[in-house]
Amino acid sequence: MIEISPLKPDHDFNGFDCGEKLINDFLKNESRNQQKWNISNIYVIYKDNKVIAYSALFSCHFRYKNEELNRKVRIPGICIGQLGVDKKYKKNGLGKYLIQHSISVANKIRKLVGCRIIYVEALENAKKYWERFNFKEIEKKGKNQFKMVFDINCNDE
Repeated sequence: MIEISPLKPDHDFNGFDCGEKLINDFLKNESRNQQKWNISNIYVIYKDNKVIAYSALFSCHFRYKNEELNRKVRIPGICIGQLGVDKKYKKNGLGKYLIQHSISVANKIRKLVGCRIIYVEALENAKKYWERFNFKEIEKKGKNQFKMVFDINCNDE
């Protein structure tokens, strides 16, 4: 059974390699401080105390043009700031499991405070992956990155 846990001090991620330097570096260099300072919550899947997959979640909002109001409005949600699966464990559904976990977290949050979307900035090589989970492109960001959202209201639990 797959189990997700918040990142703990004894979790080892030194050998973690998902193939994306930015995602590896975040886990190894920033994740503990981000969690300590309540900037992001880091969730991990681990085997023998070694991190084999992780996600970083934080609250966010984005401005969206509401056609009915004819103006931009802020839409609150959570952001999957990072998501990585070690290359040795890819194609085992761990990324899917972490995304489903993020949707579950967002559904819990929206019962307490405003939370409408899950936001991600997807690299070009991952865009189709996110689309499989009903994330929609809302804007291209730079040369090879896409702002994408998942509307929680369209997926009521």
